[in-house]
Amino acid sequence: MGNTLKSVCDAKDNLEDHHVRAALQEDKGKGTTLMAWGLEDFTERGDHYIDVISGLYVRYGKGNTQNDETYIVKLSAPQATKALRDMVAQGNKKEILFYRELLPALNSELIKVGLNPLLTPQCLYANQVSENSVLILTDLRSRNFKKFHGKNCLDIPHTRLILQELARFHSSSLLLKAAQGPQFVSKYDFLDKEWYNVTEDAIDFFITLFDGNIENAVAILKILEGDEGTIRWLQTIKHNVYKILEEMMKRDTVFTTVCHGDCLNNNVLFRYDEYGNPVEALLLDFQIVRRASLVTDLHLLLNISVYGTDRNTNLENFLQLYYNSFKQVFDAAGLQAPFQFQELLQEYENKIMFGILWALAVIPTIVSEGEFSEWASSRDRANSEEAIGNQRESIDSKISGKHGELRARFLPIFDELIDQGIIN
Repeated sequence: MGNTLKSVCDAKDNLEDHHVRAALQEDKGKGTTLMAWGLEDFTERGDHYIDVISGLYVRYGKGNTQNDETYIVKLSAPQATKALRDMVAQGNKKEILFYRELLPALNSELIKVGLNPLLTPQCLYANQVSENSVLILTDLRSRNFKKFHGKNCLDIPHTRLILQELARFHSSSLLLKAAQGPQFVSKYDFLDKEWYNVTEDAIDFFITLFDGNIENAVAILKILEGDEGTIRWLQTIKHNVYKILEEMMKRDTVFTTVCHGDCLNNNVLFRYDEYGNPVEALLLDFQIVRRASLVTDLHLLLNISVYGTDRNTNLENFLQLYYNSFKQVFDAAGLQAPFQFQELLQEYENKIMFGILWALAVIPTIVSEGEFSEWASSRDRANSEEAIGNQRESIDSKISGKHGELRARFLPIFDELIDQGIIN
């Protein structure tokens, strides 16, 4: 699902003076004068596949002084097909509505009960015209927030911080729903509009994408000499992934909250103390924000961004930490939590296929730094035995030198299915 942009300069035409001026005046006040601005690409290969994220450097005047400021700008990127354009436009629209309408309401509920607002950037400007969107946010690098180093999985301290903030995010939405009553669902109806089924073409693309993901997973398992039973199982579910995920996405249970939808380590920033220890986690990138079972976020985080050994060893402790933070919000509001810890454990187990399917789709792309993002969605994948052999050689080249990382991240997700008896 990548784009063909080689540099942020390819998307620069989407950003205009009036966008920057509006963001500047929202941040610094109406008395400011925009003098100059420029973009600088600070991300790395594999950091983003849909939008361009850039540093925005601004020089402005206020009174008799001249000052500089930095922001973060997200610009829509050109996509290869209409299905992708529709899907990305839907995601960008959701993120804009999240910042404009939903986030202030969530924070208001937390503040009412004496808790701190959610840790997110402040949105200074948001606009979408057709397929082109512009989002300008505060630059939290100035407050010492930064991404987790490297492309590898999170360690336990970083994981714990995300779980605590994610619990506050989920629980704040239930406070808001309780305050607004039945109108909550209709007021924020964008939460029930998924990027992958926005049009029939999008559904078609999504099914094709996951067919490719399954084929890639089979090829990777063969290269890594994975379990033969797992390979057979993957081949049996190949054409049922869409239905399985739809079943996992059923709403309106006690576990239904506003979910981030893309809770991976590259969508989180961390603040560190003077000794280099992580002390706060901040959520980013809300294009897939949705109403769903809160464990869908937990599965994405723990299956994709945490090594299998750390997840298996600490799973119950992770979920207990999450539940304690979730319950603290309800305690502050003088309300009863909607479920008990043991019920959370059962819901997590019930939705295990959600995490597994997304992990087999996302982990190869992350480990290969984007090499699989275009490959999986190709409609010209191999059919003949000779072509399949050539395809496997191509996949082997994409993961060359990365077998160890895949063994630590990819194989354990299937071991859990074997342990549960889902794979015989």
